[in-house]
Amino acid sequence: MQATRTVVFLSVESPLGDLLLTGEEAPGSRTGVVLTSVSTAGQRTAPIVQPTWRHAPGALADAAGQLTAYFDGTRTAFDLDLAAPGSDLHRTAWRALDALPHGTTATYPDLAARHGVPHDRVQPFGSAILTNHLLIVRPCHRVLGPGGTALGHAAGPTAKQWLLDHEAAPRTAP
Repeated sequence: MQATRTVVFLSVESPLGDLLLTGEEAPGSRTGVVLTSVSTAGQRTAPIVQPTWRHAPGALADAAGQLTAYFDGTRTAFDLDLAAPGSDLHRTAWRALDALPHGTTATYPDLAARHGVPHDRVQPFGSAILTNHLLIVRPCHRVLGPGGTALGHAAGPTAKQWLLDHEAAPRTAP
């Protein structure tokens, strides 16, 4: 029988509204917690706090501090232990997102090609990106649609545009 991990959560204020951070206790991680989700209020795929979850500001303090520094403009990359459930294609998509530098953008096909995803798998690759549960930390906002359009973001187009503006990212694909 597999032991259940304790889910911890914290709400953090941000320019995008309140963010819900969730994590799971993971004794082998640097902070004892792996971050499992960063979501905005009202986001369709956002988790809903459950009665069994534990409010744990201390456990998620590092993640909250790094997000605050990102919004303050003093941090351009995150150094957190992240949960990465999913298929091989999902893990490829997560690595691709993690490799996109601050202030840059790429289109879905470009990003797929850079990471060895065959042309016939670009659409599933894009779908995997859209299932990202770690908004901002795993920068899906840096991936653009055809012609550099800012589309496809779980927190909505206004949040995506705000994040791109915050990073001063170009609106056309490189």
